[in-house]
Amino acid sequence: MKIWTVTYNDDEGVRTEVFNNPESVNTVALSWLQIYWTDYTTQLDTPLEMPDDWRKAYFVLENDYGDFMDSIHVTVHDVHSPEPDAIDQVMIEAVNTNDELEVDDNAIVSWGDDPGAFVQTWTWVRFSAVEQDMVIIEEGGTVWYFDAFAEFLEAWASAPETARFEHGTPELLEKSEGANDAWEFLTREDRRSGNV
Repeated sequence: MKIWTVTYNDDEGVRTEVFNNPESVNTVALSWLQIYWTDYTTQLDTPLEMPDDWRKAYFVLENDYGDFMDSIHVTVHDVHSPEPDAIDQVMIEAVNTNDELEVDDNAIVSWGDDPGAFVQTWTWVRFSAVEQDMVIIEEGGTVWYFDAFAEFLEAWASAPETARFEHGTPELLEKSEGANDAWEFLTREDRRSGNV
């Protein structure tokens, strides 16, 4: 990757600007030279149009305009970007972790158009924070409704392999055989053998 630095030395002192393309450099350099060019051409008997390339204009002023004491220097630099993994690691380390938010050293970093990035993290979610009602539906159509997520998970662990789960809805609540404490927590073996 290349960048261009433009260093001015004039009545305002020495200062430097950085650009990422040569077109911008030409525009700002011509703009800076314009005041000198105007002063120079007023001293000539015939008007002289300023060149489109700042280097040509600077060359004329430097060689033909005795009052031109200021300077402008443009330097092209090859800049090597840090390895993507190193940049990603900086973003990973910038995540403020705590007991409920963790990040792995090899987390995925997704760069966006805005200044920043998404960093893959682990967020601890307590069962009590899950406000989604759940149901277990057995193969025969029996519906068990749960409004406490921890109880649903406990029941799901012992549910028959043919059972399925869904989000709870008012319609499923009406069809349910029981809610929460009505579920008989049987082992998977008991379910398979029909010992209900």
